[in-house]
Amino acid sequence: MNFLPANDIALLPIVAEDAIAVSDFPYYVDHKDPFDRLIAAQCLRHDLTLISVDQAFDRYGVRRAW
Repeated sequence: MNFLPANDIALLPIVAEDAIAVSDFPYYVDHKDPFDRLIAAQCLRHDLTLISVDQAFDRYGVRRAW
């Protein structure tokens, strides 16, 4: 894990507020992945850009690059 600080990458812990934020999301029948919803919640709570090709994140209002 020495490559993380060398590349200015920090781990983002999962906290209760992240899980609570997920409950505010609409439910989409075709996108049930709970971890994706948690990632989306963290991106929104921390004003982060998600690096992903998965367009399912766009429905949650996540700023996505790629």
